[in-house]
Order: sequence, then C-alpha cells, then structure tokens
Amino acid sequence: EFDEDVSVRKGRVTIDGTVGAGEATDDGLAVTVTLSPAANTAKSWLFSTFSPSTAVNGLEERYMVDGSLTNGTTLTFTRITNASSVDVLWHLVEFTDEVFAQQGRTSWTTGASPSPAPTISSVRMPRTFMTLSTSGSSGAVATGLDEVLVRGQVSSATALALTRETANNTTVNASYSVVQLPPLKLKARNGG
Repeated sequence: EFDEDVSVRKGRVTIDGTVGAGEATDDGLAVTVTLSPAANTAKSWLFSTFSPSTAVNGLEERYMVDGSLTNGTTLTFTRITNASSVDVLWHLVEFTDEVFAQQGRTSWTTGASPSPAPTISSVRMPRTFMTLSTSGSSGAVATGLDEVLVRGQVSSATALALTRETANNTTVNASYSVVQLPPLKLKARNGG
C-alpha cells in the first residue's frame, strides 16, 4: 500500500517571456511558480518534464529546462537561451511523515563533473534516491545533447556523483532533489 501521508501538486507553465496562468514571473529564460500553501522543503521533491516548440531547431540550450524547489513558496524553471517556447509539466510531491528531502543546484563549465562534487546532509543509502533535471548550453549546435544531459547518483551518505558524457567548455546546470524514505510500515499481512 502506498503511504497515505503524501500529497501531490502539479501544474503546467510555458517559458516564453509572457506571464501566463500559474506563473508568477516569466522573462523567457526562467519561470517562477508561487506555491500556496507553502511546501515543506525538508519533505518535498520536484520532478518535471518539458516539451519544446518546433522553433527550437534541436538546440539544447533552448529547450533543456532544470526545475528547482527554490524555497517553500517558489518553484523555478530555467533554461539558458531566450528563444521560442517550452512547455514544462511539473509535479511536487510532499510527504507529512518521516521522509527527509533536500534540494540543490550546481553549475559547471569545464570537465565531465562539477568540482568539488555536491555534498548533502547524511542519508541512509538503502532508502534514498534522487531526481535530477538539467539545462545547458551546447555551443549553438544541435548535436550537443551529451554536453548537457547529466546522470546522477547518491554516491555516498554525504555526496552526489554528477557526470556528463562530453566535457566541452559549455555550461551545464543541474537541479536535484535527494529523498530518504521512512522505514517500511506494515499495514496488513499478505492475504488479510
């Protein structure tokens, strides 16, 4: 049985330079969403997907969007270049039980991984996972997805490992949520 101590908020925004429904700000590079009531950042995590318009012409810097839970009342969705429009669908999951969540954002230009690696408050590895979203510049070419896509993992109880395939001198931003689930609660035995 799924934990009953959870709520999910969701929405859709369009990064296009015009403040639309559900948006607090939109300058073409970033959109902010105001949360009301406020979310508990220590028990919430964000994940999002995006869908670009055809006018992006395959340029990753125009459509790759990273989303972050900036604080208890603000979500921020960011891309590198202000051109064409990108739709972002988001879900904010918030637990009221013993879940522990933490968020962060890091950027780097040189190398396959940020140096130093992002650190986190200590977690219990068997009950922990992370979500990750990225934005970045591909140097104005439509073949740079390997420069802006980042894979991530919780590499130790206090650190993350983030890596991109190609380490050109292009900027990549990675927003992440690290979530430690509570110990299992047995509601009923199998079969009743």
